[in-house]
Amino acid sequence: REGLIRELLEAQEVERSRIAADLHDRLGQSLTALKLAFHSHEHSTPSDARAVAILGLLEETELEIDRVTVSLRPYLL
Repeated sequence: REGLIRELLEAQEVERSRIAADLHDRLGQSLTALKLAFHSHEHSTPSDARAVAILGLLEETELEIDRVTVSLRPYLL
C-alpha cells in the first residue's frame, strides 16, 4: 500500500513539474514576445493611458504565471 501511495505522489509531482514547465516555457515566452512587441510599438507612437494599462496587465499576467509555476514545483525542492 505504501508503494502505491509513493507511486501516486511521484506521478503527481511529475505532472506538476510538466505543467510548471509548460506554463513557464510556452506562456512565459508568449508574454515576453508580447511585451517586446508592445515596447517597440510604444516607441513609435505616443503612449496613452490605454497602452499603460495593457502593459500593466501583461506584467501582472507574467507575475501570476511565475507564482503558479513556483507553486507547482515539487515540494522537495
